[in-house]
Order: sequence, then structure tokens, then C-alpha cells
Amino acid sequence: MLLIIDFTLNDFYDLGINNEGHTIASTPWIGDIDNDGFLDIIYSHETDIEHTYTFNGMQINRIATEIPVNKEIKWGAYMGSDYDGIFK
Repeated sequence: MLLIIDFTLNDFYDLGINNEGHTIASTPWIGDIDNDGFLDIIYSHETDIEHTYTFNGMQINRIATEIPVNKEIKWGAYMGSDYDGIFK
């Protein structure tokens, strides 16, 4: 399950994406990976559907959205968009 958390409205939204397998406790990356002006979401999951706590395969996924990137992304990665853990 992939959720979007809206801290401003104190709400969350389910993107409706359910991959077979398990989470590998990774944080999605949010940005414009292909420089087309639209938001991309990159996330990964473990592909072994039978063994929950073993690392036996991983898939990296990309969601190419139609959401335009009009300004700087404030927090697009685990440690922030600048990878320094500081929210500016």
C-alpha cells in the first residue's frame, strides 16, 4: 500500500497501489526524474510473496503523474530534498 500524508490537512490518501510482496521499509523519492515538468514517484518493494522477513528480490517502481512541478519540492526524499534532514 502506498499512502500520501497531507500534514497540512492532517489526512492521508491511499494511492490504490498494492504490489505483491512486502515492504522493505524504504521511503519513496518524489521529484521530476526525467525532467519533463511532471512529478514522479519512485518506490521499491520486496517481491517474495511467501517469505515476509527475507530479502529475496526487489522491484523498483515509478509512477509518472500528470501533476506539474511548478516550484521546488520541499521534502522529496527520506532526509529531505537536499539530503541534510533540514526542512527549509
